[in-house]
Amino acid sequence: MKKLLSYLFRVKLHARQTDYNGTLDITLLNGKKLLDTAISNYSYGSLQRILHKALQKLPFDDTIQAILVLGMGAGSIIQTIRKDFGSDAEITLVEIDAVVIEIAEKEFGLSKFTGINVVHADAVAFMKKGMATFDLVIVDLFIIDTIPDDVTGADFIYTLSQKLRPGARLVFNTIRDTMSRPVFTGLLNELNKEGIETRVLKKLEGSNDVILGVKNTGTAIGDLKMNE
Repeated sequence: MKKLLSYLFRVKLHARQTDYNGTLDITLLNGKKLLDTAISNYSYGSLQRILHKALQKLPFDDTIQAILVLGMGAGSIIQTIRKDFGSDAEITLVEIDAVVIEIAEKEFGLSKFTGINVVHADAVAFMKKGMATFDLVIVDLFIIDTIPDDVTGADFIYTLSQKLRPGARLVFNTIRDTMSRPVFTGLLNELNKEGIETRVLKKLEGSNDVILGVKNTGTAIGDLKMNE
């Protein structure tokens, strides 16, 4: 019955209180389970569509074998990578909120995916440790609908650049209404300073500005022939 009703309106199934994200709701909409905050989608809704559109603009090919995702949510990005792009790349997912990881496992079947490594950690601290590098990094770090200040600063962008292999791609998700234009411009400048050439996809789903980038060591973003 709840599934049928979800084609008429959003049906709330459960709610969980978290230290980082306030109340998280597991809901049904059009027969599909979603994870939402009070004011934004966290997984399997508009966020999944936004990241899918961003990844479509990259040449998502066999050269992408190691992926880092900062901000896991319920894991819809894994479904996108595996199903929509047919990739078996190794995926490392970093998530600070233990309740979100639990929800991803119990409500959204995270364990059904292979080739993933879930790390319960603060993304900023994680980036400062280890020497691993990646072919693609997806930054989707929000506390409800706002990106923490230390994720847009010079220190974080420097460590981010060190995680990108030569020619590696970057997807950096932002919400237009919660990031001021000076901060957004500063973020682009810091990325460019670290040798990451950028392009911006504006107003995806009407709300998000997504930065696409490539580690500019011999490969310009135009050379990747991104899909228009």
